[in-house]
Amino acid sequence: MKKVLLLFLIISSLISSCSEEDLDPVQACNTNNALVELPWLAELIEAQEQSEIGKKYSYISKGIYQGETIFSLQNCCPFCNSIYLVINCEGETLGYLGSGGIEPSSITDWEVIWKSSENTCVTED
Repeated sequence: MKKVLLLFLIISSLISSCSEEDLDPVQACNTNNALVELPWLAELIEAQEQSEIGKKYSYISKGIYQGETIFSLQNCCPFCNSIYLVINCEGETLGYLGSGGIEPSSITDWEVIWKSSENTCVTED
């Protein structure tokens, strides 16, 4: 029983060390803080925090595409072959960035809105 309790305390402290309150508020999609008020975005962040690759290389950007706020999970992973999805405020995939998809130049006001404290990417935040 003591081992289970200890394991629970360790996991709880890890989760709380990256609490949503530590994130800067991102006003988007009719929210005061999209990072916590959009359930799909909060789940995406949590999944990245739980992944070694996500924690080290992933980040989330926000921009404007055709007059609407969009998000994209991106990374600087040197050994990953990645496709960057473009997602709207409802969590629906609009397409992907790049050749044959959504041209990155058609998205304005790009800004990095989340990356782990362990992230190694050099981004313009």
